[in-house]
Amino acid sequence: MSWWAKFLGDTRGNTTIVAAICMPVVVGSVGLGAETSYWQFKQRQMQTAVDMAAYTGAVSLRNNEALSKPRTRQPRRPSYIASIPPSVH
Repeated sequence: MSWWAKFLGDTRGNTTIVAAICMPVVVGSVGLGAETSYWQFKQRQMQTAVDMAAYTGAVSLRNNEALSKPRTRQPRRPSYIASIPPSVH
């Protein structure tokens, strides 16, 4: 019996070989699933930002606010500095 015939007739280790052949497909599928989930998450984040911008614009129009005038706020001073008056130079 030749070496090749013995090798082909041996059934020990079949599971290992099949697992090794299938592993790239499994790893690729997991990677594709993770990438698709991340893409969907980022798309949802962007859609939420667009929805909030549209809502803010609608509220501004309802309140008759100028669209070209940006809202500005004075920056808050931290509480530990709030009691110190600003210095004049």
